[in-house]
Formats: sequence, structure tokens, C-alpha cells
Amino acid sequence: MTRPLLICDADEVLFAFMEAFEAFLNDNGLHFTWASFALLGNILETGSGRAVSQDEVSALLEAFFIGPAEHMRPVERAASTLQELSARCDIVILSNLPQSGAPLRRRLLERHGMAYPLHVNAGPKGKPARHLAATRQGPVFFIDDLAPHHRDVARHLPRAQRIQFIAHPRLSALAPKADCHLHARDWHQIGAFIGEALDNGGY
Repeated sequence: MTRPLLICDADEVLFAFMEAFEAFLNDNGLHFTWASFALLGNILETGSGRAVSQDEVSALLEAFFIGPAEHMRPVERAASTLQELSARCDIVILSNLPQSGAPLRRRLLERHGMAYPLHVNAGPKGKPARHLAATRQGPVFFIDDLAPHHRDVARHLPRAQRIQFIAHPRLSALAPKADCHLHARDWHQIGAFIGEALDNGGY
């Protein structure tokens, strides 16, 4: 299979995760301190100031992904850029979320014109990305917000061209920078980068 492949994350790449998750926290008597990029240690009880535990963070994420996540706002130009790129490459969504949240995530993607195949993952993304690209001879692009996923993909799928993008500007300012081919500001820049790479490769 010579057609190029684009492997794309969802939260903070296609959808405004932090905006919706912060509203969910506020609705449940919690708030995010913005002291660092991590969830653990930044989610506090509004009344007591107690930081919630790792188990509580996991429970909050699961509750969010099976309910309020359905109302996440799509990131500007994400759908239109993917639609343009789909004429030149295959697109798959590789997203870390509980399996229980997969039906909602598929509905969300469909509702906003991004009904591409969804692969639900847990943990590092290097091996899943390598599996998705195993039969591919054409170029591979990987878009994700998290530096650890870029490191893992670099290890397991070194030929992938990696793009780090975090839609939320405040979150982006806190995030560790990935060692990647592009730190993107927006989807316009992502589309231009991939389009130029495809042009140069004759695709």
C-alpha cells in the first residue's frame, strides 16, 4: 500500500479537551490550578483545596469520556484540513481513552465531519502506530499533543514525520516540547507542512 498515512490524536488536536474538561471539573466542585501541565496535582477541591488522588483523576477522566466529552468543541480548521488531506492520504484517529468512551467518540467525530477510523489506545502510542503503518510503503505522519508519545513513535516508527500540536494556548505554554519535525501553531500550518511533504514525495 503506497498511499500516505496520517495518524492523528483527538484530544487537544481535533477537539478542545481542556476547555470542556475544566468546565466539567467546575461543575463537580473542583478546579484546575494551571500550575503545571500534568493533571495529577493540579485538580483541587474548590472548598478544601485538597488535591485529588491518581485514582480520583482516573475516575474523573472516565466519567468525562462517557458523558460530557460529547460536547467538546472541534478545533478550528481541523475538519476542513483533514477533509482536504483525505484526498491524498488515509487518515486514522489514534486516541487514548477508556473503551467505554469509544461509542461517544465515534459519534463526536461523525457529528463534526471527521468520521475516520478510530483506534482506541491506552498508554504509549509507538507500537500501535507501527502496527497501523506496517503494510504502508508511503510516508507516515503522526500528530499528537504529548511529548512522550512522540518519543515512543520515534523509537518504534522512526520514519514517521511527527507534528506536535496543542490547541489550548495556555496548555501549550505549559507543555514539554517534543523532539519532532514541527511544533504547529494551528491546523493551517499542519496542512501546509503535510501538503508540502506530499508534494516533495510526488504524492
